Amino acid sequence: MEAYHPKKDLRGSLHTKDKATAKRLLVSKLSELEEEFDRHRTALVQAERARSEAAEQAERERSYVASPAFRNTVAKAGSSTRWMDNVFENAEFHDLDSLDRTTAIQMIDAGLDQISYERKHEISLVAYYDDEDEPRFVIPDRLVGPVHRYILELLDAEEASLRAKRTEIEARQPDTAVSELPDGLSSLIPGWQAENKIASTTLNDARTAIRIFEEVNAALPYRKVTPEHARRFKERLLSLDRAAATKRKLWSMVRTLLNHAKENSLLEQNPFDGISFRPADDSVERQDFTATDLKKILCSLGSRTKDWWELRICLYTGARLGEVHQLTRADIRENDGVWFFDFNDEDEKRLKTKNSRRQVPIHARLLDDGILDILPESGCLFEGTKDAASKRLNRAIRDAGINERGKVVHSTRHTFKSACREAGLGEDIHDRFTGHTLGREGRKYGGHGLASLKAAIDKISFGIE
Repeated sequence: MEAYHPKKDLRGSLHTKDKATAKRLLVSKLSELEEEFDRHRTALVQAERARSEAAEQAERERSYVASPAFRNTVAKAGSSTRWMDNVFENAEFHDLDSLDRTTAIQMIDAGLDQISYERKHEISLVAYYDDEDEPRFVIPDRLVGPVHRYILELLDAEEASLRAKRTEIEARQPDTAVSELPDGLSSLIPGWQAENKIASTTLNDARTAIRIFEEVNAALPYRKVTPEHARRFKERLLSLDRAAATKRKLWSMVRTLLNHAKENSLLEQNPFDGISFRPADDSVERQDFTATDLKKILCSLGSRTKDWWELRICLYTGARLGEVHQLTRADIRENDGVWFFDFNDEDEKRLKTKNSRRQVPIHARLLDDGILDILPESGCLFEGTKDAASKRLNRAIRDAGINERGKVVHSTRHTFKSACREAGLGEDIHDRFTGHTLGREGRKYGGHGLASLKAAIDKISFGIE
């Protein structure tokens, strides 16, 4: 009762000196006080009961949200349940301890970027907005609050787990297996880097390759490397439990460094020359998306979200996800009435090849979608890292019920090439759109103006327009 009457005694005047009147007034006042205390006692009991019932309801809701029954309900409503999954329930994040320190930290940082993006952009339970612009949810209104809190708790738990893992990995000894011999393989890196625009991830790959090479051959001057050393390196790579593409990349790193030495007259012969390296192909052939696939994926991403735009730009340009993800406002330009994407490697941007530098007119469908209306005043179009975006988009593809291994976000590029052929565009035209090597020498001369390229790209259709 202290909340209502913090004082332990009540004092007041009956405003009379007559004893009989005072007795009568006192009985009346005590009766009033008793009624008041009864009301407060009742209110306290009701409040306690309400708190207890609310706690029980919250626990029931939390249990329901975590149950398969709830997931099935949401799925039947046509909504994605991807935000209910542990953010990194992928095998690659279960194997961080087997990676070198630098790579593991890079993967964790990409994961933290993804969590940050999802917390800002992906927690939405809105199915649609009605005619009065009021939200209609995929679950009962009474569950929206508990579900939203539950999702935040999941993200907080995932973030805490990744940060703890990062701290643990940071405490490891730095990767020092690469020899610092003044004329060792690693001594070739600065010169190679000076002549090429090398991404930090590629430098890490080169150091990893040198470390593996020196594990089987010991540290030795690059001039002392022989074909026998190359064969030992080959055998070690083939024995690794890694994807064939990763093995090929590691092999090419050492071979490239030695080629750099040969091209600069530091070596007469590259000891890797004449030694083949063909790990068993474990890649999955990329498949085109069908019109039905694309409709499902775009629906899964939600109308006009950042991820929706990113996938749509990939589809209507044939560009790689990495090229699209690094676009800035300055890369969306106009010339003689033609708006276009300028894919370039200026500043910190990276492209796969020199042919990847190109200008691709903006498809009429993207203009009709309102792409010019959503551009920022400056800076990047998309937040976070390319790797985080790739994980989100590939997860959206799976959430849309598309489970073929060959259908991934890069399939938009294959789908674009097929659509170019179906529209009757010449190979030289769609090679210019996608930044592929132009092939025959004669095709490298001359060109197509933006106006003719614009007319060509607008012929492309995916059956979703």
